[in-house]
Amino acid sequence: MVFMIIYLVRHGQTEANKFGLLLSSKDEPLNSFGLKQAEKGKELLKSINFDICFTSPFARTMETANIILNNKTTIINDNRLRERDFGLLESKNQKKYDASFWNLKLNKSDYEVESIQDLLQRTKEFYEYLKENFADKTILIVSHAATIRALHFNIVGYTNKTNFLAFKVPNLAIFKYIL
Repeated sequence: MVFMIIYLVRHGQTEANKFGLLLSSKDEPLNSFGLKQAEKGKELLKSINFDICFTSPFARTMETANIILNNKTTIINDNRLRERDFGLLESKNQKKYDASFWNLKLNKSDYEVESIQDLLQRTKEFYEYLKENFADKTILIVSHAATIRALHFNIVGYTNKTNFLAFKVPNLAIFKYIL
């Protein structure tokens, strides 16, 4: 029996993360604590032989992946793994980005925030791509909190009543899926 194994990893901390600011399209590197987190990720995942790695096109994910992999695996940037677009809330405090943005029925896009249905569709397309092309591989994906949450629910399933925010994704969280 052949399995696809996926490791989802959120990037290490950035200054925006440290101060509770929303960060999607603005590119920001890891801060010193984020670099330490990435080194910890390297230690935790050192025994895994990844066949391939995918990241978003942002410095914080690529930097995390490069540290974890130590040049042992090909890294491919994929725009479908970018963070949820926070629109006019970019670089603002997370307080305006409340649970209603994760309500599937509301499908809220106030402040030009990417709707949950669009986020789920984008990550579903990426997941389908993995299933079609890497069904027997061990894959590392380094991405962002909202994107990882959406990927997680595309893998495990969801309904109109799913509490998406119950799935927590702190910096350098590591999740493993055997499919």
